[in-house]
Amino acid sequence: MSLLRNEKSLTENVLNNMLTPLTVVSECLTMRDCRLGSELTYDDGDTELKKELCIIENNQKLLRDQCQLAWEKLNNLNDVKFKLELEIDNKNEAKNIDIKQLNLDKFCANITFKPDATRIPKKYYLKFIILIKLNN
Repeated sequence: MSLLRNEKSLTENVLNNMLTPLTVVSECLTMRDCRLGSELTYDDGDTELKKELCIIENNQKLLRDQCQLAWEKLNNLNDVKFKLELEIDNKNEAKNIDIKQLNLDKFCANITFKPDATRIPKKYYLKFIILIKLNN
């Protein structure tokens, strides 16, 4: 993630550094377009300036696209990192609970011996059967 962040910032710096050549080429083309009548010619300089402008604009577009992709990847990686941290915290909590349970024995406080915890005592068994019959 740090490498991607560094590359994204370098790409943004290159993109910012391309503003000066773009401004110069645009200014030159603007000055050439302000010519009147007989001064209006299309020579090699004019075509080269237009080619240069196209190249700079294409390079800027490619760099902007790469910056956008890097930003999206960073957001996805941050989401994955957050989910992994939550998962690790949950696993550590489960591990701590298991360790505490392993340390319990029959002499620990608030522990009672129940041979069959799912059995229903006899005095409640009749009430249980009556309740079942009433609900049906």
